Amino acid sequence: MFLGWASYFNDKRYDLPYLSWKEVRTRRGYDLEYATSYQDF
Repeated sequence: MFLGWASYFNDKRYDLPYLSWKEVRTRRGYDLEYATSYQDF
């Protein structure tokens, strides 16, 4: 059992900005012509 669960609500490092699905897809490379189903590194 993880006892520090309250840090997810109180810590600033877990306060991430909202990203729309369109922006997420472009960052992951899904909308590219040459995109494959694998992540490029």
